[in-house]
Amino acid sequence: MKIAQELDVSFMGSNDNVIAPEFIEMQDRLNVREPLEDFKDPLVDETWFWKTPIEGHRYICAVDPSRGTAADRTAIEIIDMDGRDENGIPIIEQVAEYVGKKLGDDIGAIAYQYATMYNDAFVVVDATGGQGDAAIITMLQMGYKNMYYEDMNQKTYMLQRATKIYDSYTDKLPGFHFQGNRYPVLANFAGLVRNNEFKIRSARVINELDTWIFKGDNARMDHMDGAHDDTITSLAMGLFVMQYSFNRLQSTINKDKAILNAYMMTNSFKVKKPQMGSGRSITPGTGLPFYNAQKMKSYNNTAYGNYMWLFGGYK
Repeated sequence: MKIAQELDVSFMGSNDNVIAPEFIEMQDRLNVREPLEDFKDPLVDETWFWKTPIEGHRYICAVDPSRGTAADRTAIEIIDMDGRDENGIPIIEQVAEYVGKKLGDDIGAIAYQYATMYNDAFVVVDATGGQGDAAIITMLQMGYKNMYYEDMNQKTYMLQRATKIYDSYTDKLPGFHFQGNRYPVLANFAGLVRNNEFKIRSARVINELDTWIFKGDNARMDHMDGAHDDTITSLAMGLFVMQYSFNRLQSTINKDKAILNAYMMTNSFKVKKPQMGSGRSITPGTGLPFYNAQKMKSYNNTAYGNYMWLFGGYK
């Protein structure tokens, strides 16, 4: 299988492959590209770029730091959420990748550089081990703020270190805890690859897919002995956060912006503050957050602006 994978570029696979060989071959034939020759990191040879940053595009930077063992590698993946193919059709695609042996602080510095370059990408770091925590601390110390935060049930070393940098980090921590979400994250990635909903550009990812199997009695999705799955886990984590966290966060931000814009466009309005007595609920009769023309008239107040219809009943 490994000879076929490396030399013949055939995808023989086995009954245990997470993704069937025909889907791997489809990705390789349709989507894999050679890295750009005129756009490289002069200090990091292991980094490949397929597209330069595009103004206005939103990017995810997924980081799976190495644990420092002999066979383990670090993977950094940049995903373009607003990609376009050769025909201008919207796609989600891989645009940059680092795979190598760098650890902790070095990884944080590299991720900072790439994420900043790609329009301050939304950074997701696997914080399951000490190397992930070190990378996150480095990025925080360098002032990077656009990061994924995960709720934690207990105070940890990471929380103690983070609160020394920014006082607001008390309820949530930067970083994604991959092991606690392993199955849904990897299963989601496998579905995106099979359906060609995500465009893989890297031959390194294709090689890992060919040795990615259901392993053991519990059919755990994992790499074969002697193989790797670092790029797979990094991409899977980034795509999962993009679908189930980033889009929800973006929706909340857009909603908040719309509400703030409504307030800003309104010159002035005065209302009675809501009464929160025992047994009383906030209703249109008690003021904020509900408004109506009759109540506002009874307060002998004025309201101006083109957007007051948003507040219900005002004409």
